[in-house]
Amino acid sequence: SEVVEKFVEPTRGVGMELLRLLCEGMGLRPDYFEGDLTGGDVIINVNHYPPCPAPGLTLGLPPHCDRNLITLLLQSTVPGLQVSYKGDWINVESVPNAFVVNFGHLLEASIH
Repeated sequence: SEVVEKFVEPTRGVGMELLRLLCEGMGLRPDYFEGDLTGGDVIINVNHYPPCPAPGLTLGLPPHCDRNLITLLLQSTVPGLQVSYKGDWINVESVPNAFVVNFGHLLEASIH
């Protein structure tokens, strides 16, 4: 839809710039990830879970890893994003009007 396209185009640009900067910081060519790895489909998932008065009864996304190259997450004011670190789940604080950037397994595989 037109609304999705208006979001995807600039967001893809942000992701590509982040990848170029990452490459520069790692001593790679700035265009290292351009081409086959970045020219594919953009997947948009929209999840909204309103606050629940009984958090122990809530359902959300199961623990998972991002298998792609880069994920840009735009959080709302409803907390819920967590990351696993050394066996513990850590809450990710929501920052208004900011993306959370996750680098996925495809990045890990392509630089090792």
